[in-house]
Amino acid sequence: MSENFDPTQSESSGKRARDADREQVMGLLDGALADGQLDGFEHRERVARALRSGTLGELGATVADLQVPTPTFLLPPVQPPTPPAPAVAPPRHPAPPAAPRPAAPTPAGPSSGGTGSDRTTSTVASMLAAAAVVIILIVIGANVGKSDDTGVGPLGAKPGFTMCDGDGKNCKDENGRSVPDMPRDQPPIDGVALVGNPMASTNVRKAYESMVTALAPTSVISLSVTKWSANAEVVRADDPSRSQKWTLSGGVWKYAPYDRGNADAPGFAPTAMNLDRITAAIADAPGITRAVREPTSVEFAASAVTIAYSGPNDASPTLILAPDGTVVD
Repeated sequence: MSENFDPTQSESSGKRARDADREQVMGLLDGALADGQLDGFEHRERVARALRSGTLGELGATVADLQVPTPTFLLPPVQPPTPPAPAVAPPRHPAPPAAPRPAAPTPAGPSSGGTGSDRTTSTVASMLAAAAVVIILIVIGANVGKSDDTGVGPLGAKPGFTMCDGDGKNCKDENGRSVPDMPRDQPPIDGVALVGNPMASTNVRKAYESMVTALAPTSVISLSVTKWSANAEVVRADDPSRSQKWTLSGGVWKYAPYDRGNADAPGFAPTAMNLDRITAAIADAPGITRAVREPTSVEFAASAVTIAYSGPNDASPTLILAPDGTVVD
């Protein structure tokens, strides 16, 4: 593992990045997401930065603070081994000159370049190869900026994904269409520090109340609370056309500038949840056999609150509540 490598010190940091280099870095980011170094919002923001990186130094900076292997394009070149010196043969007596051989007769026909049939075959093959290249370029040009039947856009972006330049301008949706500019960043907003086990029912309530107070949403699309962070997707008065995503970490709400959704997604009013009954149900876990008291995750959505627990024998029992806190069968 390589920690805190400096991409600016590499001899290749100023060279232009290839798609293969970006794919390598995105694979490292996927690994960092899987082992808990990044949350979902940070992962998506860094993937967007990797796609925009023009040089190897910029690309390497997206993983420089992670515990991941150093990208191969930043490693020093491997010097080939020096071949051993050839052995010196002992002097030998010169052999007597060989008798001259009669010259072979020169065959009739073309003096070089093979037969006429060979040259014709080579010319035809070259023309076919050139035609194939032209056809491929035409097909690629016709499909630039289009999405396929799966809804995946030109950069592999999923529906609802927005890509912008480094200043949050010239934004495109997953199909390459222009969409309104988004701010590159918003200042962090003070939230609440979760003391003790972050999955305790009281801390889940604090995270919800902090979202309502700090972000002042007009509508909530979702709130996901885990032991690592709380992730909220909300619609706010300053940006009513798209939902915004924020992460509560270290007592501060942080904005995910390159990950906005559709404001038309099903949402709910911030006051729609009966927090008294929901908090009690999280703590009591009615009908749930659990190995650990606290849940592993709590998901607030418009139709239900889903609470996952760790059960015996690696089971994952789930408690589902209506927004008013009643248990859903």
